[in-house]
Amino acid sequence: MKDANKNIKIDAALFQRYAEGRCTPEEKALIDSWYIEQKRLSPSFDLEEDMLIQDLHEVGIRLQRYTQHHSKPKERPISWLAVAASVMLLGISVYYFTSHEKNIIPQQQPEIVRSDTLAVPRSHSVRYAKTDVGPARSGAILILSNGEKVNLDEHHANNKKIDKNLTIDFSKSGQIAYQGAPSDYSTNEVQTNTIVVPRGRIYDVILADGSRVSLNAESKLTFPVHFNDIKNDLYLEGEAYFEVNKKVSDVQGKRHSREFVVHTGESAVHVLGTKFNIKAYPADKSKSFVLETGSISLLTPSSPTALLIKPGQRASLSNESDLRLEEVDIRKELSWKNADFYFEDNTLPEMLDQIARWYDVEVQYLGPVNEQRYISTISRNKTLKEVLEILESTTGLTFDIQQKGKERRLMVIP
Repeated sequence: MKDANKNIKIDAALFQRYAEGRCTPEEKALIDSWYIEQKRLSPSFDLEEDMLIQDLHEVGIRLQRYTQHHSKPKERPISWLAVAASVMLLGISVYYFTSHEKNIIPQQQPEIVRSDTLAVPRSHSVRYAKTDVGPARSGAILILSNGEKVNLDEHHANNKKIDKNLTIDFSKSGQIAYQGAPSDYSTNEVQTNTIVVPRGRIYDVILADGSRVSLNAESKLTFPVHFNDIKNDLYLEGEAYFEVNKKVSDVQGKRHSREFVVHTGESAVHVLGTKFNIKAYPADKSKSFVLETGSISLLTPSSPTALLIKPGQRASLSNESDLRLEEVDIRKELSWKNADFYFEDNTLPEMLDQIARWYDVEVQYLGPVNEQRYISTISRNKTLKEVLEILESTTGLTFDIQQKGKERRLMVIP
């Protein structure tokens, strides 16, 4: 779209086609883009979103009325152009962000070229976007065994909850900790809690057995409130880094290692005591299981025996059947824990999936993007605008950030 716009000249004939609804998508985008920029440069401009449709509708009516009385605009191109430009600027206000309008154009850099007497904006950088988004921060929703939901973003006057005789401590920011002796809980029925971490948030949990789990954005973990001496099952959607305590119990006079099992769909990771990372977002094409220290085994529906994963290895699973084991750079694999994005042989949509989760934005493509792959490391502590500036320099694409109420969109302009 960007390259096509360079060859489009804003003149009287183009305004005529715009008024009559005969513009190509690229021509309409350029006219709308120019109009938005003029509005933004106006000292009285504000973002009254609900007036967008009325504004553009009035502009269209005025242009149509004018063209009905000027059947030969090309005979007087400069005067017709001036009138059309003035009509465009008579709108009330504009915020180019609406669900039913697919030709969404980002705000433009106030660097202009001239076509006759009309100022036309050049392609811009996202640095000129009026909206920016900070990096992910701590926050989650905890669902107790009785169904009660606790918003972990809120301040609690009493920073503790009791669930099945275990105390849940909220006193540390970005973390909950389960405290209590195993003997405090007598029933054999498994009671669980669930922690849901939305997009744009991260959170840590210290489980009742002392194991720690760090949850990435858009993740959900269901886990036992009380850990028994035989086997404990956890269920993960999303991404999490586990630090599991190795526990040995005395069961009927025999020494026994307590099983710690993490389920992701139909696959399961069996753990004895180790540090590892699981990435298993339902929308992703594959899951990954990376071991930092210790020992884990992976059981999949297609494998008759469990696959033993060694430190420094990653098991990748596609479609619950295509399993691949390889040596990897642990530092890169755990980059999210070190506050970095690490992209290796990723397409732009794959990169933007991670960015969208971290900054809690919806991605909208205003045209097709190529399948080129990229390698890059970018700090997750940067704002969204700073990250997109880096991507602009490496991909040659243009980005914009737009907000309507609480909804934010990352616009990708080829």
